Amino acid sequence: MNQLPPARFQEDVTVLFELERQIGVLRDRVRDVVARRTTSFYLFGPRGTSKTHIVRTTLDSIGEPYEYHAGHLTPMGFFDLLGEYSDDVLVLDDVLSLFRDRIGQQLLLAALGTQYSGDWTRVVKYRRRNREEVVNFSGGLIAISNIQLHDDDVMGAIKSRTKPLEWAPTDLQLAAMMRDAVKAGWARDGVTLTADECIEVVEFLIEQCRHYNVRLDLRLLFNGALPDFVASKIGEHETDWRDHTVFAIREQARRLQYSGPAKTRDQVKELEQKIVQRIRASHNTRPEQVEAWQRETGKSERAFDRRSAELRLAK
Repeated sequence: MNQLPPARFQEDVTVLFELERQIGVLRDRVRDVVARRTTSFYLFGPRGTSKTHIVRTTLDSIGEPYEYHAGHLTPMGFFDLLGEYSDDVLVLDDVLSLFRDRIGQQLLLAALGTQYSGDWTRVVKYRRRNREEVVNFSGGLIAISNIQLHDDDVMGAIKSRTKPLEWAPTDLQLAAMMRDAVKAGWARDGVTLTADECIEVVEFLIEQCRHYNVRLDLRLLFNGALPDFVASKIGEHETDWRDHTVFAIREQARRLQYSGPAKTRDQVKELEQKIVQRIRASHNTRPEQVEAWQRETGKSERAFDRRSAELRLAK
């Protein structure tokens, strides 16, 4: 049986209670856009933390008509959306390119403007094919991103016309969310997993994410570990679901190590030394250590020896 120990269960109850208060703030921001108390809402935070799910389920529960767009969006495409859904809420997911494009920024400034007369209609103009087109937009905008808006002059003006909110639940909160989401079981492809089977998957995922120093990600569970468990259970995978889960986490760890802001040589060295320490603590033989190093970093055996030697000299 994999039911949670009473202490862990009580801890999750406490964590989820606090998390629900934070989710309430997020939902209120969505409601403000729906009620036109504000023209827009910019939600940002790490991937795999349920940002999009919370926004869309809140809109669904209100019954508000909205148009959802994910991925690349050109300024012309954005202008067309404003015209086609001029009185609806637009949910723009992962469209950072629009916020970085100069024409896109000007369209956003017009669409986010506040009319203090009480009329929420904003006039948005766009010149193309030698003529000026006009949209009277009275809807709302909700943008979802992994990235915080930068503070140059134009972006500062955009930020002043929207309500930014950072959504960054802790790993403890994400773990509690995972357990809570599968407490009644989970089904996919006609196969239903019991609550105990789901808890087994969740606890293994949490353990491996901690081992590889990877932030918990709900996608790793619902788009990875649980479907892999189902495939293993019905015999459609020749390898165990745990192997698939570990490979997915390792791949995420590798991406995270060298992503984000550019790192100096000293920062890269320190990062790789930490990887060596972790690998040596979890693998007994040299061949296992070198294999783990190459799999995780893509670097040579020589690089592993160099970082190992640096650690010995630092003692």
